[in-house]
Parts: sequence; structure tokens; C-alpha cells
Amino acid sequence: MNKDNSCTSKINSLNKIVVFGASGWLGRECISLLSRSLQKNFSSKVILVGSTNKSIKVNQQNYDVTSIDDSGYQTNVDLVIDLAFITQEKLEQLGETQYIHLNQELRKRIYDFIYESKPKYVYFASSGAADIDFMRVTKSYSKRVYGELKLASEAELKNISQDLEFNLLINRIWSVTGLQIQDYIKYAIGNFISQALSKNEIKINSSDQVLRSYIDAEDLLQVCFNELFLNKSSLLNSGGFQTTLFDLASLVLKVLGSSTAQIPNLIGKELGDDYVSKDFKLNDLALQQGLELQSLEDQIRNILRTVNS
Repeated sequence: MNKDNSCTSKINSLNKIVVFGASGWLGRECISLLSRSLQKNFSSKVILVGSTNKSIKVNQQNYDVTSIDDSGYQTNVDLVIDLAFITQEKLEQLGETQYIHLNQELRKRIYDFIYESKPKYVYFASSGAADIDFMRVTKSYSKRVYGELKLASEAELKNISQDLEFNLLINRIWSVTGLQIQDYIKYAIGNFISQALSKNEIKINSSDQVLRSYIDAEDLLQVCFNELFLNKSSLLNSGGFQTTLFDLASLVLKVLGSSTAQIPNLIGKELGDDYVSKDFKLNDLALQQGLELQSLEDQIRNILRTVNS
């Protein structure tokens, strides 16, 4: 993977970077990228914010995360990286009303922070679930509610960006991979690796012709940050490499050196089962930036390293 020096030099030129949602999976990928770019300047330039005060470990380094309750007004904030959202898995245990209320409360606190700190750049991690076409066909109630909330956040941030005139990049994330993956068993790619390691075979519960598109999270962030620094307003789908679940399972077995062949399950695919990027503009941007995206094979190897660590 080639590293684009323009992203590193731009990040180093910033005074202060605030990361909301720093202790989640994408937050940890962000810490990995920023720490590599900033090195010894990381602690003086980056403020990590999460739901509670805690210390987390990323790449064998400890990082302090400040509770959003304790994160006061900051001046000279150049970049806000907005990853904070209560995930759709919590909807069932919280109930819809409470889930929506807590997310709206969290979002308002971040909007207020942005109004107070007046950053030059804001990156927002949205979701493929916010895509209107996807919302029309999905049978997942939690995904639809989650998507509606993400779409509302996109609209609010667009309004704020026009008021304050900062650069805004909305990143609709579909499926990502990465060395910092948390709870890997919850995700198809991590689940397949786990099955292959323990049973030397992979069973797919849905149609094996369901489509997914995968990109390494650090690659994704680097392309997005480069685009954010250049353009006033952007909406990017996460791009990457498209595959069926059958082909993904076969590739996992191949990367692991298994002699077992994946067997088609012949379950019919239904409308709304696919979860893929609408476009692959991000891949073209990576090429323009001189960044070679990690292949699906390399992404599988990365997660395998994390599973085995």
C-alpha cells in the first residue's frame, strides 16, 4: 500500500483535531492513521472523545479517551472527525423511542461543539443505510431507523457547514475491514474467518449470492481526508471491492490455505439483501491520489492477524 504524503503533511499542519467516537472500531482506525502521520505530535494535537473516560490500546500504544460529558469548548479546532453514533444493535434493547432520543441528544452535543469551535474541516461517518434506495427495499427495521437518523444528521451538518463555511465530507460507509476490527464475529468477513479456522468450512445462513463491497478502513479514511482538505462539500460512498458472500467465503478458504471447496447453498436472494456501494468514485480518487487500495485478499489477511493476536 502506497502512502500519500499530502495527507500526512496536511494533518501535521493542523492545530487541533477532535475525534468523536474515538473508542469504536472506526475511531481506532482513525487513531492508527493519525498517530502514524503525527507521531510524537499526536498527544498535543489530538483530543479523543468517547462515551466515557477510558484508556484504550491501539497498535500496542495506550491512548486516553475523554468522556463527551467532560469535553468542553475548544478553540483553534481545525478538524472534527465525527464518528459518534449509537449503533443499530442497541435499538432492540433500548426500544425505538429511547434509541432515537439518545442519538438525537448525542448529535445535538456534537453540533453545539461544532458551532462553538468553528472548525475548518468536518468529516462525518454516515452509513450506506442512509441511501434512499436502500431504505426503500431493506427488510431490516433497525437498519431503516438507523439510516433515517444518519440521513437527518447529514442534512443538519450540511446546514451547519453553510452557516460556518467549513469543508464537509459525508462518507456513506457500507462494509469496511481493518486491523482494529472489534467483535469480528458479528461481521460476515470475520465470521467466515472464524468458521474456517475452527471447522475448515464456512456455512452462510443467507443467500450466498448477496453482494457486499469491502474497503480497508485506513485506506478509506486517507482518501476521504485528502478529498475533505481539497473540496468544500463532498458525499462519498465507501467503494472498495465488490463480492458475493459465496466468493468471499471461497477467498477466505483460499487465503487460509484450506483444501476445502465452498459449497453453494442455493438459498434465493431477496430484494434488499444486497448491501453495496452505489458507486466506486472513491476508488478513482485513490488512484488520483497515488494510493493503492488493499486487495480483498490483503484485507482478509489483516483480519486474520487480528483474530490470531
